[in-house]
Amino acid sequence: MYSLPVLIAEPDPMLRTLYRKVVLDGQGYSFAGFAEKGGEIAPLLSKTTVNLVLLDIALPGFDGLEGFRRMRAHFPRVDWSPRLRILPGSWKRPSRRRKLWVKRA
Repeated sequence: MYSLPVLIAEPDPMLRTLYRKVVLDGQGYSFAGFAEKGGEIAPLLSKTTVNLVLLDIALPGFDGLEGFRRMRAHFPRVDWSPRLRILPGSWKRPSRRRKLWVKRA
């Protein structure tokens, strides 16, 4: 059975792990790699077969929506699933985010 390779572009290690698990657990998808910074996406797409990119628009070094538009123009055969995290200011501190994450689990 054919599976769609997915690249995960996410700076947060906790979310990268979660997304990878979701991709591997889903039927019809395979994990193609991680990009932690915007500059890592284009080289990965150039050398790896990727059908879908799960993209954090606020990825460091990516340039937000403008970066998203450039990538779509440069890699038209790749589907993109952009997302933007909107969190309260207290979630910006990693220690606070971990505590809240543990409470929800």
